[in-house]
Amino acid sequence: MGEWKSIRLKDIANKVREKNSSEEYDVVFSNSALNGIVIQTDFFDKEIANKANLKNYTVVKKNDFVYNPRISRLAPCGPINKNNTQYTGLVSPLYKVFRVDAEKCNLNYIEHYFSSSIWHRYMNSVANYGARSDRMNITDVNFFNLKIELPNPKEQEKIATILSTWDKAIELKEKLIEQKKEQKKGLMQKLLTGEVRLPGFDGAWKKVKLKDIASINKRSLNNKTNDDYEYYYYDLTSVDNGQVTHPAKKIKYKDSPSRARRIFEKSDILMSTVRPNLKGFAYIDFDANDCIASTGFAVISTKRKEESKLVYYHLFSERIETQIKRLLVGSNYPAINIKDVENLQIAYPPTCEERKRVSEIFSIVDNEITLLSKKIFELQLQKKGLMQLLLTGKVRVKV
Repeated sequence: MGEWKSIRLKDIANKVREKNSSEEYDVVFSNSALNGIVIQTDFFDKEIANKANLKNYTVVKKNDFVYNPRISRLAPCGPINKNNTQYTGLVSPLYKVFRVDAEKCNLNYIEHYFSSSIWHRYMNSVANYGARSDRMNITDVNFFNLKIELPNPKEQEKIATILSTWDKAIELKEKLIEQKKEQKKGLMQKLLTGEVRLPGFDGAWKKVKLKDIASINKRSLNNKTNDDYEYYYYDLTSVDNGQVTHPAKKIKYKDSPSRARRIFEKSDILMSTVRPNLKGFAYIDFDANDCIASTGFAVISTKRKEESKLVYYHLFSERIETQIKRLLVGSNYPAINIKDVENLQIAYPPTCEERKRVSEIFSIVDNEITLLSKKIFELQLQKKGLMQLLLTGKVRVKV
């Protein structure tokens, strides 16, 4: 089957140094850990790049690789992605651009290799984080001296095909999630407005303000709190579009930031009042003992706990989105206050039973999305295990 060989990146790749000196190109790319190399204007509301500085940007052609040194949970060493678009464009000079010789290495194989823990270990061994903890700094010399394990060309192609099969399975599940989200969005427009009624229910819906059906920030820590009281602190980064990241450990009151004040419990809703258009909202479905949220949240506690989820789903509705946009117009600081939250209006079914049934329908869709997300996680773990075996030669493939 042939022996594997250990080479250096510089043996198969060269740094791209071409700048936009003639201002020939105006397509600007971003290198995202989640979406790969994307055209900025396709993913952002406004252009991030300063047109006046584009002459300093690096030219990226099809199949060129781009390294973004910004680290994140999804890319612990910063993402390296191949330009799979049909365009020649530009990237920020903060990125490292290099071109792999397709005659020396299968490009799909090396693309998988760059996302492996094997490669990440090599990068960590020469990295310098410097003053910016969110960036991994590696000199060009160290970067291009990093090792790569290469089998023969046919085995590279076979390994790339196997790993791409897992990518396609993950992509399929991601598309199903997007379909479910669109289905949920359509249901919200109909069921949260009373436009469509569930069988067996009638009577007019009424408009209510949140303060009519819920308490906002019912309980908070005060200055008399014991300095040694320990709790889990949830800041604004802990909540993202319905998902809650649980703190790893407790902190003491005396060591906590001054914003750590909001007490919340199971069935409450956390609503970010800072940049609320980003929908940092979450329904608390766990026993929230010793849990404290930032004052950047409004804690919504419905008078009927069983109706809390219905209020939570309303926060993602077009009606609430429109009200929040109106409140933010002309504001230099994108935030709303507690009075704003209290006065947000929603449409409410006339009976408890109908409120419960509407909420259950959205919960079913949410559960389907959760199951698909778990499946994606399982597939990602399977792929990670395969990469560890196939990209090291511990398991060989027949060619």
